[in-house]
Amino acid sequence: MRRLKPVFRCMNVEKEQFKQSRCLLTISVGQEVHEREHFEATIELVNASFDSCIMLIDDSLQRHTMALESEKDADSFYRGSIEAGDQWLERNAMYYGKLAILSKIVRWDQWLLHPNFQAQQNELKALMDSDDAYHSAFTNTGLHGRISKTGRFLIYPVQSRSLT
Repeated sequence: MRRLKPVFRCMNVEKEQFKQSRCLLTISVGQEVHEREHFEATIELVNASFDSCIMLIDDSLQRHTMALESEKDADSFYRGSIEAGDQWLERNAMYYGKLAILSKIVRWDQWLLHPNFQAQQNELKALMDSDDAYHSAFTNTGLHGRISKTGRFLIYPVQSRSLT
């Protein structure tokens, strides 16, 4: 099997800023890009690129995806999504154990249950409703990844669309 090589698709000046930055590595439980050699390659890139890393396991969030192909509502998949997160952590310990800059692992419910969550969510929603530029920047930026035809896993920033 060909070795995957993840890369950032951005300008070198941006890459230099990564070294002093904390990475939020979000894990979508069950997605191929967060399993086996794909995940291992991502870990190597994150280790080489950032100062520290928080790994966010989006386990209970995954219940909404699970419900898309079912007649049941998302809440009926809660227990299964937590179990899937537990299994992911166990299955991938050998990979994230190599994340030398890991500062902590956070699970989705930890953020939902944070005492400031509701106030922060309300503030973000208000900003998104009242400011088109903020809404566009918030929803149209971030890091996205894909596997190229050459077998490289590309991680690249998506630019905001202009409102003009």
